Amino acid sequence: MKWLLRIVGAVLIVALLGLLTLFLMSKRPGAGKSETSVEISQPSDVVWAAITETDKLTQWVDWLVTVESDTTSPQGVGHREVWVMNDPNTKEQMRLSALVTAVDPPRSTTARLEVPKAFVGDVTFTLTPLEGGRTRLTQKGEFQYTNPVYALMEPLVTPEAKKKEVSDFARLKRLAEAAPR
Repeated sequence: MKWLLRIVGAVLIVALLGLLTLFLMSKRPGAGKSETSVEISQPSDVVWAAITETDKLTQWVDWLVTVESDTTSPQGVGHREVWVMNDPNTKEQMRLSALVTAVDPPRSTTARLEVPKAFVGDVTFTLTPLEGGRTRLTQKGEFQYTNPVYALMEPLVTPEAKKKEVSDFARLKRLAEAAPR
């Protein structure tokens, strides 16, 4: 009987240490933040269209099924839309609400993103013209997880989100560079 109590105690200690580690890591500087950049051999106006036009978004953003644009909201600042995504990790559909909070075409746009009971944050896309008609696209995001379980899992979620961003940007680069100038 003693050996059973020791095993159960050891398992509980390991589980508590794991939870404590996740909790401490979720409080580190940079938690919930990411930055991704890509250089695209196309001018800014072509890249701008790829990141702002609904029909183009679904071509390069993985998991994105459709974009539901709120036709009653203004174009530019104040525009609202919902990104409907099929999340392969949860096997569920995710509805991501977006509100444009700043826009300076074709240089930058910022949106407030939210999935209720999951996360809220801001993402900014910045386009920098480079020599030879190329463009550097940079995405910076900062998110807070509103669900306590997601907040605890942030050290695992943020790196996975970063991998998705890199993959999406690689797809965007391929598609944009295949488009005629």
